Amino acid sequence: ISPGQFEIKAIGKSKDVPFTEIPSEIVRILVN
Repeated sequence: ISPGQFEIKAIGKSKDVPFTEIPSEIVRILVN
């Protein structure tokens, strides 16, 4: 899975759940 796909999943998920519930790996990818 490419970083771009992780980014899309994280953005989509953040709309439905608190940001803190997003897996830390995805958060790190977004930050980096």
